[in-house]
Amino acid sequence: MAALLTQPASRTHHATDMTSHAAPLKVSTTIQSHLLTPEQKRFNKLTQQIEQAREKLAAWQDSLPPFFSAHRERTAPLSKAVERAQWAWVAEVDRMIGETGWNKRERVGLRDLLCETVWALMEGQDEPDAELQALYDKHADVTFADAQAEGRQEFVDMVQGVTGIDLGDDALGDSQEELMRRLHQKMDEQQHADDLTAAFGQTPHSQARLSKAEAKRQAQAELTSQSIRDIYRKLVSALHPDREPDAEKRAVRTALMQRTNEAYEKKDLLGLLTLQLETAQIDANDIAATAPARLKLYNKALAEQLADIQAEVQHLEYGFRMDFGVAPFVPLHPAKLIKVIDTHVQQLSRSQAAYERDIVTFKDRALTKRWLKREMERLELDAMMDGFSF
Repeated sequence: MAALLTQPASRTHHATDMTSHAAPLKVSTTIQSHLLTPEQKRFNKLTQQIEQAREKLAAWQDSLPPFFSAHRERTAPLSKAVERAQWAWVAEVDRMIGETGWNKRERVGLRDLLCETVWALMEGQDEPDAELQALYDKHADVTFADAQAEGRQEFVDMVQGVTGIDLGDDALGDSQEELMRRLHQKMDEQQHADDLTAAFGQTPHSQARLSKAEAKRQAQAELTSQSIRDIYRKLVSALHPDREPDAEKRAVRTALMQRTNEAYEKKDLLGLLTLQLETAQIDANDIAATAPARLKLYNKALAEQLADIQAEVQHLEYGFRMDFGVAPFVPLHPAKLIKVIDTHVQQLSRSQAAYERDIVTFKDRALTKRWLKREMERLELDAMMDGFSF
């Protein structure tokens, strides 16, 4: 059988004869695909997918700290300016509500607009500002605390209605982000149960068959873990620094042992195999000659490892989209996050200008009434859209 894998020599260690190739396992570009077994092809594909997923995860992890720093630097002053404009706007609207010359509908409209802006101000606060909360309670039909509880209940009901998943009695105490994490966890649990049901059906013996399936799954999981432990023990035996008298080589072994321990803790099979390759415990021919049953276990571990990395990438991307209001259909690349800052800066600048323009408008009662008519029409349209089910 031709060698299954090759390892490029782009990075090498020269400090010790124990390490020859430091690059991770790579798919061979010289082997004809028809010479590989299905499990060998899957092994190649999984190792390639893991490397790609790792690169994407690393790109996110490397990009986020400088992004947050640049975002704070560019948007913090604007955010403060918008907040000051909102406070001034709220004070002016509160003053106008107390004046004469408004009909009943206009006065209700002013109150609704004030409560909308006060809510937006308090939404970004860890604890609602007492002055703002008192202002909201003064003009709203229900208190801020009751409105907040009602909104949370509506969100939970909507999520449970759409998904059919019970989030639990304590879900109302969660933030929206915590609720979505809870939902994803329960969806994963539900999917696992559905997969088992679909595989075995509803028969008089379904419970027994499910028990057998679960026992088989646990046995396979133990075999997979055992395979990872076997590789780990071989690496520990070969690399333990205490067995190396030479100080320079002992330092190299210490670094390799640290990598070995980290890979084992993460169940990083690909990392452990790569370390074996680096330290000349195995070569590409050994991988190619791996028994089919063991290679199948390797593939199972690699598939789980790939799923974990992909889930971590999705978690970072989803959290970023939630935090910065990036829609799911908008392409998002970690190397191009600066565009998100540009968009946010433009939005903040427009928002500040709008509040300041309104305050100037409020000096003229006729202009204010025309402005109020447009804003009330917007509120009515928003209410109509909220009433639709999508």
